[in-house]
Amino acid sequence: MKKAITSEQLVWIQQDFTSREALFSFMSQQLYEKGYVNEGYQEEIISREEKFPTGLVLENYNVGIPHCDSQYVKKDFIAIVILSNYIQMNQMDKPDNEIPVKYLFFLGLQDANNHLKILKKIMKVIKSEQLIHRAENSQSVKEISELLKIEIELEEKVYE
Repeated sequence: MKKAITSEQLVWIQQDFTSREALFSFMSQQLYEKGYVNEGYQEEIISREEKFPTGLVLENYNVGIPHCDSQYVKKDFIAIVILSNYIQMNQMDKPDNEIPVKYLFFLGLQDANNHLKILKKIMKVIKSEQLIHRAENSQSVKEISELLKIEIELEEKVYE
């Protein structure tokens, strides 16, 4: 049986931040307190985002997929943040271009070899406009967590 890498404690909805840095600071503290990352995580995720932006433009919405090197991760996780407002992030394929982002999927993986495999699965979930809208319209962190777990498990069964 595969261990879950997301849970209710890793979902935040209707969060309000004035900047990417404020969001990253909040998430770093939350993930550290819950035992998912070590002390260097905040500096690393900010530094990595500046060097290798993770903002992704999709057809009708944009997402951010912040992540960093495995040495800063203590336990695997996918944390979901749905903002009540937009923050600016730099676009993955056009780093000088800022885009408004409301949906973020923070990835933390200990095994660097699994990083691309998990990222591919998450990309299929992220590209599902119906799933994103269901998550946004939900008022329950439990429902969002379960929705994502189901989608990832389906992806694992189909693509492994």
